[in-house]
Order: sequence, then structure tokens, then C-alpha cells
Amino acid sequence: KEYIKIRNTSEFELRQKKNFEGDLKLSEITDFVSQKLNKLVSSAELEKLEFNFDLENFETRPIMCKIFSEIIKYKEVWIVTDTYYKKEDILKILQKLEIKVPHRLFISCETKKRKDNGTLWKYFIDSILKTDTQKFIHIGDNVVSDCQIPGNLGLQSYHILSPKDKWQALGLPDELYSHSLSDHIKKIQKYGEIVSKVTSDPFLEDST
Repeated sequence: KEYIKIRNTSEFELRQKKNFEGDLKLSEITDFVSQKLNKLVSSAELEKLEFNFDLENFETRPIMCKIFSEIIKYKEVWIVTDTYYKKEDILKILQKLEIKVPHRLFISCETKKRKDNGTLWKYFIDSILKTDTQKFIHIGDNVVSDCQIPGNLGLQSYHILSPKDKWQALGLPDELYSHSLSDHIKKIQKYGEIVSKVTSDPFLEDST
């Protein structure tokens, strides 16, 4: 728990130093954490530990994987993401989840541009789509960064519900979320499997 606090505080401080512009790689964050820990653990080891922990716990949303697999048969597919994972990490995640690797990845920590402030979308339009914006549709679960912002730039989007949004849309108890790290971990351990099962399908009309 103490490590999580140090790690998250370090990420915030680094973003603050950059005036919240561009993005960070996981290696930059773990390097800063390692310095705070007087290099008792190396940056590379911390990076590996965090990525492997995440990789072990990733789960697919099966319906979206099915849709992805169908679309890629007929269309060129891209993954555009805000993340501190580098390209090789994303490819490992896709491989582990048995998802066919897309034609190209657009990753915020490598382009130093982000979806949530519009810079990644502008870069994507200028460098890839050019004038063919209507031939592109983005599928995502964040109302702002996946739908509103690209929509304001003339891109088409299709919104699916994130697990949190679907949970709330179904009118289920909102007590799962807590500002206390200890309480939050306990609730994840208690309700995580239920939430995962209920929200696996991102479409509200098929919910039971």
C-alpha cells in the first residue's frame, strides 16, 4: 500500500513538472520511484514487476474481442491509446489475450500526445487520415477522450460502456469506489469478480 502511494505520487509529480503536457513512459515513472527509494530497487526491476503484475491480471471483454476479430477481416484496424506502456508491452498484452496484432499502434507515451487533450487525435488526422476523416470510426468507452473530443475534430465515434459506467447505468450500488486505498482494495477483492462478470458485455440492452 505504501509503495502504491509513492508510485502514484511520483507519476503525478512528473506530470506536474511537465505542466501536464505530453506523456510519460513507465520507465520514467519507475526511475523516479527508484530514486525516492534510494535505488534500493532498480528502475528496470520496478518496471518489470509492475508490467508483469498488470499482464497477469488483464482480462478481455469477450464480445469486444469477437467484434475486433470480425472487423479486422475487412478493415484496417488501429489501436489508439493513452498509456505509459511502450509498443512492445502493448504487443505482449495483445498476444497474451490472443488478440490479433493490428496494423499499427498509436501510443501516447511514444508520440508524446494524448487522446484526452486532443493532441493525439489531431496528430492522427494530420499524419494518417489527411482528408479521409469520414472513412474512419473510433470505438471506445470514454465519453470525453473517445467520443466528444474526436467528434469535435470531425471524426466519427461509437461509444461502448466502460465497466464503471455500465455498473452505474444498471443502478447497482456505487459503494464499490472509495477514496481510502485500504477500503478500495478490500472492495475490489470482495466485489471484483462480480463486477467483471456483470460488466463484461459493454452493451446495456443485453444485460440481465
